[in-house]
Amino acid sequence: ESTGEYVLRVGNVTHHGSPAFVYRVEISTLPFVQFAFPAGGQAGSRRRVRFHMLSGTETPRVIEQDVLFPKTSASIWNMRDRTLSSNGIAFSVDENPGIVESEPNNTTDKAMRVSLPVTVDGHSLSPSDADWFRFEARKGTRYTLSCAAARQGSSSLPTLLLQDASGK
Repeated sequence: ESTGEYVLRVGNVTHHGSPAFVYRVEISTLPFVQFAFPAGGQAGSRRRVRFHMLSGTETPRVIEQDVLFPKTSASIWNMRDRTLSSNGIAFSVDENPGIVESEPNNTTDKAMRVSLPVTVDGHSLSPSDADWFRFEARKGTRYTLSCAAARQGSSSLPTLLLQDASGK
């Protein structure tokens, strides 16, 4: 609000404490990245990412930047770029080619066609948003389907429903 001296209080919500209740406080003029989209990439690839940052106003600041993902897969890769933000940004890195979900794909008849193997980065843009994807499966072949919130602490709780073309 104004130039001057400020004080910062650090407390604990539970009002408990012990030597195990550790924390670190960083005070910086760099922005804090709230989330990035897409939230990951294929090992060794370069991908354009939008970083959504807290800006001190009601409107987040968004910048786009190319990200070079590590050459080896990692369930979580913590990108730390001190020219971009004060915090590290967690990304998923895997071997699959990555694509971004595109609307409209909110019904089975408008399901987005994907080729396997693939990792899809998507958004739930509203409470009623459901994204559908269509792919070819072979009898006798085992498939793994997994979905997780893109960042730790996200309020997103994705669910999966798998059906055949007839809806079974």
